[in-house]
Amino acid sequence: MDNYNTEQSKCLHINLTKDAYHATNHKDEYPQMTVWLECCEKVQQHAALINRKQDLQVHQHTEIRKMIGPPFTHAQFVKMACHPSRKNASFDILKTQYGALDFQDVLAEFITQVNNPGASRSILSLHAEDALIPFRGILVFHIINFMGTDGSQTIDSVHAWPEQRDKCRQIIPSCFDTILVQSPSPDTKQGWIKGNYYS
Repeated sequence: MDNYNTEQSKCLHINLTKDAYHATNHKDEYPQMTVWLECCEKVQQHAALINRKQDLQVHQHTEIRKMIGPPFTHAQFVKMACHPSRKNASFDILKTQYGALDFQDVLAEFITQVNNPGASRSILSLHAEDALIPFRGILVFHIINFMGTDGSQTIDSVHAWPEQRDKCRQIIPSCFDTILVQSPSPDTKQGWIKGNYYS
């Protein structure tokens, strides 16, 4: 017949029938072929989803670089949940479940440094040993987002996840992000790195 081509349907026959048949053990092949084709479709859909997300991330990172510019960010808003992910998490829970082994000691050093600005490191260490922390638990937020000036775009986020188990009961280790917080000083100006920094 004129203007008639079977090449496309023949290629589909190879992809959907021959390859699927070769993936079976050649016994009761129809259910195996169906399962194999379903798995192939799911893999293709998942790969397409990953590609879309990667393209979106590249696009977002490009926009963020244009927006904030190195090395200082524009004014940001902090967006977090109204209620903490965990209320009154004790220092022991922070050690065992969140992996923050030195949280209590670091908190004591931070309180001492805030109360004694300009003190030497050795003096701060001595005061930190005697620091009294009037509480034994803190509020834990698992996600905190930093938004752009208009509040519509997430520039960065901070995570703190406790140790947990996945669907296969395998342990997912705890993790938490370290951030650098600047304490403003009277002579802090935009573009200057002044003031105290805490991690």
